Amino acid sequence: TADRLKLIGLPIRRAFATMQGRDKIDLRARLGLAPKKPLILMSGGGAGIGRIVPMARAVAKRLAQQERDVQMAIVAGRNKELQRRLQRQKWPIPVRVLGFVDNMAEWMAAADLLMTKAGPGMLAEAACLGVPVVITDFIPGQEIGNVSWVVKNGAGLYEHEIEGISAVVGELLRPGNPTLEMMSSQAKAMARPHASDEIVAETLRLIER
Repeated sequence: TADRLKLIGLPIRRAFATMQGRDKIDLRARLGLAPKKPLILMSGGGAGIGRIVPMARAVAKRLAQQERDVQMAIVAGRNKELQRRLQRQKWPIPVRVLGFVDNMAEWMAAADLLMTKAGPGMLAEAACLGVPVVITDFIPGQEIGNVSWVVKNGAGLYEHEIEGISAVVGELLRPGNPTLEMMSSQAKAMARPHASDEIVAETLRLIER
């Protein structure tokens, strides 16, 4: 029955909760990036899947053409071939290519915009840190609700076509565009950063009963 259900949220690593409110300029400096340049973070998850290379090339080209003073970091995960392909590219804007990272919370907290597929963990982590998301793909059926959750709450956008993705990113990074800040506020409002602790507490209450 409804009175026996409790809606809590998706559990995420504690690191993402502790990174809330951290200064992006300071984090970018610690990560060896240009501290004052807005950062786009692109991720294909731990396995490094998806159309990462063509998307990254299209976005970098668009941003260079629009003379956006930005930088990009791309997480290839455990996909060594993808990492090598990305490292061989000649980028028209500053790009950092990463393999598998164990400090994803830092990279995400340092970012102004995340580009990723609609994996539930990644989206929950981004919301926790108030990072707007451009969702570039989803697994039909199981992830379509994740797309709706982000878009309907105003925390991000969905765009599948590569040229459309580059256009959306270019517009979001336009100087003076207030959309990123609004999306960030919406993301923070829908986040459940302490879901893990709440799930444990509720489980213990059930056991005690």
